[in-house]
Amino acid sequence: MKSSLAFFLLYIILLSPIVAQTVMDADGNSYRTIPIGTQTWMAENLKTKHYRDGTEIRQMQNKGEWKYSKVGTWCYYDRDSTNNPSYGKLYNWYAVEDTHGLCPVHWHVPGVEELQKVINVLGGGSVAGRKMETTNGWKMQGQAGDNSSGFSAPPGGYRYEDGNFTDKGYAAYFWSSSGSDGSAWCIGMGTNGGAAGLLGNAYIAGLSVRCVKDSIP
Repeated sequence: MKSSLAFFLLYIILLSPIVAQTVMDADGNSYRTIPIGTQTWMAENLKTKHYRDGTEIRQMQNKGEWKYSKVGTWCYYDRDSTNNPSYGKLYNWYAVEDTHGLCPVHWHVPGVEELQKVINVLGGGSVAGRKMETTNGWKMQGQAGDNSSGFSAPPGGYRYEDGNFTDKGYAAYFWSSSGSDGSAWCIGMGTNGGAAGLLGNAYIAGLSVRCVKDSIP
């Protein structure tokens, strides 16, 4: 009888749908998460207007203000809030490095080594982008990915240092926390077939952000 009950419980567990794990930011936005190799990533772009301790991040839509900002700043792509649900917000790197913490508690903006690790796990730079990109929303024929990793990177575009916008529908860029002398690393995908690669960008550029879960010591 006991063995029959144990078998029945195991059967139920195996057939039950896997409940998606989520994490919540300081604004109450909830994000799906996905394991990739030994890392756990957000599967959606960051949308928060506040650091993890509740401190407000400055919003700067005006391009004249944007290009001279030396503090943590966010904007909507093309200054249009309707882009927020699909693409999240664009942040400058000063927001990434701010000690108030851009990501939720127990999460952080990945270092360049962590970005390289996810590229390697997904087969290297020539194919990783295809596995990370969403299957729709890309404007060029054949540019969409297969999203086999579950990372679900949408083509959220980029804000130039001068405050202008580009590449929505064509490319995705995500900050790393690794930077010095006014420039920081990011990962970019969508502009070269299925590739994903590490690039340098000025601190005052506006990029999407994905957070990765802290490692357990």
